[in-house]
Amino acid sequence: MKKIISWLVALTLIGTVTNSLVSCTGIDPFGGGGDQPTPSPIPHDVKYYQNLITSTVQRINSIEKSIKEFVQHKNDPAWFPTPADYQQTIDFMDISLYQNAVTFHDAEYQILFITNNGVFSNQTKVLVKWYLENELLALNQQYNLEKKYPHDFSQDNLKTLLTNINEVKKLINNLQLTRSTN
Repeated sequence: MKKIISWLVALTLIGTVTNSLVSCTGIDPFGGGGDQPTPSPIPHDVKYYQNLITSTVQRINSIEKSIKEFVQHKNDPAWFPTPADYQQTIDFMDISLYQNAVTFHDAEYQILFITNNGVFSNQTKVLVKWYLENELLALNQQYNLEKKYPHDFSQDNLKTLLTNINEVKKLINNLQLTRSTN
């Protein structure tokens, strides 16, 4: 059981470092859309984000498969000596799912940003907003779960999550305030 928990903590912490997370704020460098959110640092190309989405979906599928296996062994003391051990394992798997959801939605946003040169039509804004709102939801869920385990997740990590939550909120707000192309 301890090996499972250690593995999950390591996976979660590695995921936190490797996620692209929120990488957009600022003024529209293309000049056409007013105060559009812009990638910072310089965005990768669309192919990079497509590959990131593919690998992220594979990780999500793997995590979901593991969760199903854990659920099957929920009452097996060889797997989970206590209900608290089971719950912690599921929580850590959920944290990994949320991290990957953030990566997925951010990559989709980046693709839309790149392919539209940072200026969104009203129709594209609806999709962009959907991706950003789902990214925000995943960040909030991740934050709430990590708060439950202060010995496994540092205050710095929680502060970073709060910063990312605030950045996504700004992106959503800026998106609603900007002009659109038709």
